[in-house]
Amino acid sequence: MQKKNEVLINNIQVSLEDEEYSLSFYNNRYYIKTETGTHTALAAKRDGKTHISYLGKTFIIEPFKKKKGSASQESSGIFKSPLPATVVEQYVSEGDNVTCGEKLVVIEAMKTQQTITAPFDGFIKKLPCKIGDLVNEGELLIEVSQKTSE
Repeated sequence: MQKKNEVLINNIQVSLEDEEYSLSFYNNRYYIKTETGTHTALAAKRDGKTHISYLGKTFIIEPFKKKKGSASQESSGIFKSPLPATVVEQYVSEGDNVTCGEKLVVIEAMKTQQTITAPFDGFIKKLPCKIGDLVNEGELLIEVSQKTSE
């Protein structure tokens, strides 16, 4: 049996409850065996979205779509919160030098953590939040600037 907190969804690590489970597939149904019994789940794709029915609830999963005409957060170095969240980890301070891929800040919403990493070598230009802060959707989390050649 696997622990639920080891699940990856769309290549993003998702932390869930610590209930153990096993998963199998038979006759177009998923069977999820837990400590409380065996449950079935159905999954279907329609209009680019995946619909999952599990324990009487329906979940709809769809790809994240960038707003047209805006630069990506990675290319601009400006990272805003994608939804209301809490800052749970902070690895850098304003003015610090960073390298591409270095962990900067971790936010958490709905028991899911998202790590923000440096998109390029540079320095931390703005860091208006600190650990424990509640941030709103669209609020600036961190700004990374590229070093200019002298």
